[in-house]
Amino acid sequence: MNTLIASRTVTPMQPWIHAHGAVSGSDVLDSIGTRMVVARGHTLFYEGDDADSIYRVISGALRTSRLMPDGRRYVADFLFPGDFVALNDVAKRSTTADALCDTILVRCSRRQFETKLEGDRGLGRMILSVLTGGLSSAQERMLLLGRKSAAERVASFLLMMADRAGGNSIELPMTRCDIADYLGLTVETISRTISHFKARKFIRCQGATNLEIQQREALEDLATADV
Repeated sequence: MNTLIASRTVTPMQPWIHAHGAVSGSDVLDSIGTRMVVARGHTLFYEGDDADSIYRVISGALRTSRLMPDGRRYVADFLFPGDFVALNDVAKRSTTADALCDTILVRCSRRQFETKLEGDRGLGRMILSVLTGGLSSAQERMLLLGRKSAAERVASFLLMMADRAGGNSIELPMTRCDIADYLGLTVETISRTISHFKARKFIRCQGATNLEIQQREALEDLATADV
């Protein structure tokens, strides 16, 4: 698996924020892990691989996905700086993780991580917070896919990306096909809905991968219409 471009000892990083909620404290991977780079389009690990390492995203973005029995692809999540990667995997990887752009990660062995976890109560509380946030995110995902219309799903997705970016200017490293497989929609529906939002001046596109939310309240009203 030719994904590793460079590896070196990690220097201390700043306290991080997980995509599903703030977590204070230093990231244990900074002190016991190594830094690696996965090039755009390359795979970090495949579904079914041994889950023998823990990762955290430093910069860039990953997509996790799995193949359904009928051949369709299910996009499980998009991971950004601060996110742990497949932390709840135990023996085998439950998804495949691909780099959406050149991505820097911190990696440490699961054995090292678990040894550190056993002796550090603060780390245990931090990981519990991460896992709780992941559970809340999964519940939101069920609501997104089960109750919302196509326009409501796309509005919710754009707001989620804006929250992760910390503002109304969003860079989308994933393709519209990725977004469609994440939201359970077709690529045509994604394109049509984004064009509709542009026409109503809810958003403004700035190139192929960047957009700006111009009417956040309108998107919020749409995203919560059936909640």
